Amino acid sequence: MPKGVSKTPKETSWKRSEAQRGEKNHRFGKHHSEEEKQNLSESLKGEKSPHFGNRFSAEHRKKISETRKRLFIEKKLIPPNLGKTFSEELKNKLRKNHADFKGEKHPRWKGGEIRINCKICGKEKTFPVSTIKKGQGKFCSQKCFSIWNIKHMKKKDTSIELAVENELKRRGIPYLKQVPIKGIALVDFLLPNKIIIQADGDYWHSRKKNKGKDISQDTELYFKNYKVFRFTETEINKSAKKCINKVMNIGN
Repeated sequence: MPKGVSKTPKETSWKRSEAQRGEKNHRFGKHHSEEEKQNLSESLKGEKSPHFGNRFSAEHRKKISETRKRLFIEKKLIPPNLGKTFSEELKNKLRKNHADFKGEKHPRWKGGEIRINCKICGKEKTFPVSTIKKGQGKFCSQKCFSIWNIKHMKKKDTSIELAVENELKRRGIPYLKQVPIKGIALVDFLLPNKIIIQADGDYWHSRKKNKGKDISQDTELYFKNYKVFRFTETEINKSAKKCINKVMNIGN
């Protein structure tokens, strides 16, 4: 604090404030004319304001908020609009103003919304134009986004996937690889008649979290009339032929 300047105690400040409230105030019952109001308003606009460029710190804003709450609870601070209602004339005026700034007329209008079809499951969803401009809004859910990422990640086929694929080719069985199914899962192989083959690595799919995820996916696919065959890395390495025999219902 600068030399020679003393801080007024809170109690003194409060007494001064109380001494100038209501009828005790020398301006009680008096009002500024419209011209005076206009002059005051102009004199405090923009750079002319003594507070121009100033910002309260987060700590100070919090302190103000807590003080207002405390005074309100103690009934020392009464909101000016407490118990008051808008007249019908004012309500109609507000409705009209709201209508004038609706949609494209609003100064913060960002282009509205666009309906898109999810790239994975085809489900329709609405996104703001601003989201589309950012290159987002292509998927209906995080799940579909994850499936897209897995499908388009640059990766080589695993040894067990190659083993299953070679056996399918040897038998002349038509199939599709890495197929997204209705936003549920990305399956390793899709065969005719809604048959799915999943080649699961021993390490990844033996983890508790991923086991639950696999069961959840299989359940959803079952209710969509898909038949799912899951084979572990150990089973495929032992005999890919026996795995495909199970799929085709051929005895070992």
